[in-house]
Amino acid sequence: HRREESTGIGLALTRELVELMDGTIEVQSEPGQGTSFSVHLPVTNNAPLQEDHVIQPPRFFMEKEETEQEEEVIVNAETEDLPYLLLIEDNPDVVRHTISLLSDHYRIAVARDGEKGLRVALETIPDLIISDLKMPQMDGYQVCESLKTDNRTSHIPIVLVSAQAEQEARNEGFRSGADAYLVKPFNREELFIRLKQLIELRRRLRERYQNLAPIAPSDDPVFQKEDAFIAKLQATIEENLDDENFGIPEICKAIAMSRSQLHLKIKALTNRSTSHYIRAFRLMRAREMFGTTDLNVTEVA
Repeated sequence: HRREESTGIGLALTRELVELMDGTIEVQSEPGQGTSFSVHLPVTNNAPLQEDHVIQPPRFFMEKEETEQEEEVIVNAETEDLPYLLLIEDNPDVVRHTISLLSDHYRIAVARDGEKGLRVALETIPDLIISDLKMPQMDGYQVCESLKTDNRTSHIPIVLVSAQAEQEARNEGFRSGADAYLVKPFNREELFIRLKQLIELRRRLRERYQNLAPIAPSDDPVFQKEDAFIAKLQATIEENLDDENFGIPEICKAIAMSRSQLHLKIKALTNRSTSHYIRAFRLMRAREMFGTTDLNVTEVA
């Protein structure tokens, strides 16, 4: 008997292959008796070739040994205009299947377990994360909670995936901070819908923070966490407006982030670089001083 959690990927791939041949697959299941699957394929000598199903040369190829190695696999690393997605998954079949679905739309890094996934996320600050639930070293719940409670990564949308469809497993995922929970086997359309929703969440965050205006209080926990970060960032700049030598290194020390982590965090939330954000904030304060004080240009500068 199998003891490990089933991924459902074999059935998902079978269904896709059957549909490519205009066939159908049916399932019959009886508790205590077992489950049987029936595949029906049309018999014809004149099957039309559909353009959507023309096989294209693969954009990536991974040997079995490569998908099981310790180092992370990176797909489309040279395509910087694509969103960067981190896949945390220890099953090579699931890795291949997920990459086959997403490689046209994302740069993808793969981490083999929860601890590696957490390390890669903190080092590279991805745009999105898809994490398996059951993994060695650290499970998906722990990964999600660690990332969502860390200012450096709290803004990153996270999708948990698992063969566990029980409501309590879903609830635990959302309690850990997950933005979405998908049950294996997930199909391409469902995955893309969820990722599109999370990209929309990123857009809403940018709209909220990019114009430097005072932020209205929100009941949304996602906004509350990032509101606190932006408030601390602005307060740090505000306290040092008179110090012409105050810059990015000093902000990194005050915020407790590396230069790259701070840049990627601010870029994700405001669509500005760190230096651009500092300049824009100082200019905004200068305009306010001109309108509310008798200071001249030299004094404001």
